[in-house]
Amino acid sequence: MTHEQILAAQAAYAARPFAVRWRDSHFSTCERFSSYDEAFAYVQQMWALIRHTVRVSRNHESLLWQSSLETPAGRVQLNYVLLADDVSSYRR
Repeated sequence: MTHEQILAAQAAYAARPFAVRWRDSHFSTCERFSSYDEAFAYVQQMWALIRHTVRVSRNHESLLWQSSLETPAGRVQLNYVLLADDVSSYRR
């Protein structure tokens, strides 16, 4: 890939109108998407991953900080409530 092609690809990615900014107790990222459906699907995948990780990892927790879904219409703050359906990993 040439330098110009790389710059063009970066500009195209940056121009995508939807972004998910995710900052939690384990990592932070900003992913850009072409459609609301793609961005929302990403958020759902992240929530499912966190739920799975907390469920299967002993004494594991996750805290979500300052995360949002950005759209052309504005920003939506992301929050989640993790409901424990199996607390066996919390026993000592």
